[in-house]
Amino acid sequence: MSVPRRMAQAFSLHDEDGMTTVGMVVSLLLALSMIFSSAQVYRIQSVSSRVQSVADAGALAAGNVVAEFMVAVRVCDSVALSLSLTSLTSTGLGVVACCVPGGQGVGAKLLEAGARVADARDSFSKTASEGLTRVQKALPFLAAASAASVAQGNGSNGSDYTALALLVPDSAEDIRVPQEDARAKQAREDAIGQAEEVKELARRAEEAALRAQDAKQRAFDHDCGARPGWCMAERAETLAHMTGAQNPVYSSVDAWSFSVALRRAQAYYPARLAVERPDDGSVQAQAQSALRKRFYTYAAKEVARGYVREGDSFEALFPRLPANTAQMRGTELFVQAVYPVSVTDASPILHAWDGCPKAAGSTSRASLHDMEAGAWETCSECGFTAASLGKVAAASTSIGNGFEHHYEQVALAAEEYQKALEEGAPAKREAKSRVSKLLDQLRDACSSAGSFRIDADPPGGKGVVCLAVNTGPDAPDKGFESAFVQASGQLGCRVAISAATLVADPSGEGRSVIASLTDGLASDSALAGVLGAAAGVWSGALSAYADGQSALDAAVREGLGACLW
Repeated sequence: MSVPRRMAQAFSLHDEDGMTTVGMVVSLLLALSMIFSSAQVYRIQSVSSRVQSVADAGALAAGNVVAEFMVAVRVCDSVALSLSLTSLTSTGLGVVACCVPGGQGVGAKLLEAGARVADARDSFSKTASEGLTRVQKALPFLAAASAASVAQGNGSNGSDYTALALLVPDSAEDIRVPQEDARAKQAREDAIGQAEEVKELARRAEEAALRAQDAKQRAFDHDCGARPGWCMAERAETLAHMTGAQNPVYSSVDAWSFSVALRRAQAYYPARLAVERPDDGSVQAQAQSALRKRFYTYAAKEVARGYVREGDSFEALFPRLPANTAQMRGTELFVQAVYPVSVTDASPILHAWDGCPKAAGSTSRASLHDMEAGAWETCSECGFTAASLGKVAAASTSIGNGFEHHYEQVALAAEEYQKALEEGAPAKREAKSRVSKLLDQLRDACSSAGSFRIDADPPGGKGVVCLAVNTGPDAPDKGFESAFVQASGQLGCRVAISAATLVADPSGEGRSVIASLTDGLASDSALAGVLGAAAGVWSGALSAYADGQSALDAAVREGLGACLW
């Protein structure tokens, strides 16, 4: 049976000219169905994939619990380490303070503080390790609770999340702090045990140093410190017309040295000899001037032998000049055969100089020693005797307006200064030797401070795994109803797994969260002296915490090394 042609054309989607209206409608319906079907599939996949984000968040939350625990461990570790270093540093600074004038009281307190800080470190470390161990045991539960809380907090619009976090490893050994290195304990005990002996040595050295300083101050005053009053500088300017580099003046004893006075004396006598003139034309005045020239010539030669050597030790020679006739007899002035001799009635007469009227025609020379050894007469014109030459030095040495008086005082002070330094040197060397040995012990002990640390390898130290489940009754078409796609029933259980691990904090330039706790302390200008040095070393130690034990050791070594005298 054949279908009528008219009926066949009615069901055709095409005609001879192209698409029919019915064909267009059917195509549109098919396209819309495919679009909404694809959108529905995307929605279902999107809803299902949310569980992965929850699993990631749960893993990070569980890892954060472990990370926060490690921050607490690092804080406790930094405190324990800084207390160890502070104990050793305070002990070292206490030893040094025992050698500082007026610092013995502070030194005793620092030594006591060093021992107390060590005890506090032991107590803190024990308490901290016990507390951290208890928290460490709870980490698996705390991490699981944190992950579950995050998962639950993400539930909404029909989603119901549950998460389970597992730490890797899931357990760890208890946190224990090792015993302190024996070197540190021995160093503290030695420092405390030798403190009194160091104090006594320092006291003796300081007393000698004070005597030396007093002698130097007196010498400075007699050389130029008393100017414009009488002193070597003022007398040299007034009597020998010395100025400039030959006659320098210092305003402070700290800038002055004994060599300044010696050089001034060495320049004075040649200059004084050059300007020497008789007071008048009388025979007596001319005789006295001639004797003064004789004395100045001798003094210039004697003072030229002097020297001052300063450095690790002090050694000086200020040649002493005769201050009276008796002392003059012990010098070459007494035996020099340079005085003219005349003979009257078979008795020789010694004259002060060739210009004496009674010395005319003399043909021989003799000394004062020769005169006093025989039956000699005294010249009636110049009256020359040993006392005549002795009075030249006596007059200028006995009173303050004489250059020799101040030179003599400087020479005496130089002897006292050298003697005081020599007496104090053994005590100073012994004190320095003991302090150096004690500080060496403390420096070595600092290198062992790294053994007394609080460290942990907690559960989750390697990482954490989180399993998240969404059991919420989400409908496939919920929020996306469409007449093109019919959906019924609920989405099934959706599961995702994630993992996380701890990584080192890139703190930058070797600094960590621990170091930031004490930023700025090392530069606190309010702390000064020995206590300020202790605080500076402690701050430097913590600031270098992230750089490792070598940096910490270097910080303490530098602090202790700066204290050596």
